Amino acid sequence: MADAQHDDTTGQAIKAARETLAACTTRLDRYRAALDSGADPTVVSRWIADVQAEQITAEATLRRYTGRKTMSPDEIHRLVETLRNITIVLRDADPADKARVYRELGLTLTYRPTARTVSAQATPSGSCTKMCPRIDTNRYPTRIAPCRGYPARLKITLP
Repeated sequence: MADAQHDDTTGQAIKAARETLAACTTRLDRYRAALDSGADPTVVSRWIADVQAEQITAEATLRRYTGRKTMSPDEIHRLVETLRNITIVLRDADPADKARVYRELGLTLTYRPTARTVSAQATPSGSCTKMCPRIDTNRYPTRIAPCRGYPARLKITLP
């Protein structure tokens, strides 16, 4: 019944997203079997990361067209796992590709060799364009206020 409420284009997008999710599940099962058979874990982990990225995109498409606004616990888990796998992919990536990924994420890394520190600044685009909860420093415990999009900063000292 829910699918009948959508026009043909939307219905086709929903169907395609569901087919993508099914295909991703099949591919992940094959990749796990390849690992069990002794395939190179580094190569297979890249394949798995690619498939998990496809799953996240398909799930986002379903949410957009079906009106569901929140992610399921399983979707959140897969997203975290995908992000964990990206470190493997980035470690071996071409430096120019890494720079582009970091730029797309709004991430700037600055290495200071004399202090042996790396400063990271994240300024993700579009993540703070709506109202978001902020702690009020006055008398109210929380309030809803426009997010000013302050960049997140992190300083790491190398061993």
